[in-house]
Amino acid sequence: MITQSYEDYWQLTLEYSDFTSDKFNQCLQIIVDFIDNNDMNKYANLNKQNKALYKEFQSLYKVLQNQVFNFNPKNNYASTRKSINQFLKLGFINNFLQSYHYKTKEFLNENDKERKRRIYSEIMYDNASFCRSVSKPSNAKEINFLIKTMQYCKTLTKQNLMALMEQDVSQKEYIMQNELDLITQKTIDKNTSDKKYNQLNYLWNICVNVLTGIYINDKNEITLEKQKITDSEVTKGRDPYKQLLYKFDLFNESKIVNNDIVCFVENLKYPSLIASHIKPFISCNEIEQFDYNNGLLLSKNMDYLFDNGWISFDDSGKIICAKNLDSKLKEYLSNKKLNSKYLTQKRLEYLQYHRNNVFNDNKKYKF
Repeated sequence: MITQSYEDYWQLTLEYSDFTSDKFNQCLQIIVDFIDNNDMNKYANLNKQNKALYKEFQSLYKVLQNQVFNFNPKNNYASTRKSINQFLKLGFINNFLQSYHYKTKEFLNENDKERKRRIYSEIMYDNASFCRSVSKPSNAKEINFLIKTMQYCKTLTKQNLMALMEQDVSQKEYIMQNELDLITQKTIDKNTSDKKYNQLNYLWNICVNVLTGIYINDKNEITLEKQKITDSEVTKGRDPYKQLLYKFDLFNESKIVNNDIVCFVENLKYPSLIASHIKPFISCNEIEQFDYNNGLLLSKNMDYLFDNGWISFDDSGKIICAKNLDSKLKEYLSNKKLNSKYLTQKRLEYLQYHRNNVFNDNKKYKF
């Protein structure tokens, strides 16, 4: 198990803070291209005892440093290394440059700011490790720990966050309210350095201005967005924050296509909409589970019909109804279809799966 020293907890500084900037994205692209062009998996378990392999890795790392330096020259290579290390800390790049998060390229290719922010949030939630650097592996996941603690405790004050910053997150996934209260009081009772206050403000800013779904309430506490997640969306083993991000993706897509958040089928603005999986969640791999292309934003009734195989959609978006569906309901649905802008290549593949494995043309009423 990788351990941390006290002073290593929750420290993060970034060379490039604007995730939409050219420098942020171009520097990340250089690192991704470097990994693609070199067999970095061989360094997955790198240690200094294997002198030949370690020397080989250091030589390759110097090549990467030169590439990043030439892209954005600095006064010294320490700043160049900081530029590289920030992408390991944020979760885009894994230990020893061996690989990158599976959504890193999707992040680089995304031009819509809200969608890009949402991908960034997922990458940080999955993989951010503030102590990680090229020369120092770490699998501690501070952002994941913070958000899960927020889910259980509902809100976090700045004093709560200061207390969390001193926790060894490698030992547990979150803490409950009683423990949070205890460690917060201990933090209040002792002097805190200006350095930690600077880190606190830095982390607070990330929570409020970077991570999707977190906002400040009227008591100046951070809390998760109060999106309505229906019972059908809450499944054992389904990560609540990733489900929230998944729903935000569909909300954003609806705003782009319809200029509002509406049911993808009926184009009506209901008080509550369900992020319905096309390929059932239980049948999905890790990548498919929260892929927004594997989702439709539906009203409660449309979700029931779709989820239970009464309806599906062809490749043009036209609705397909089971032959035993009530004739009046068929008539109501006859002119309903998915907007062609929703029919991405990936979504068409998921819809084909739905037609073949979920839709049941012979389905019958039970009454």
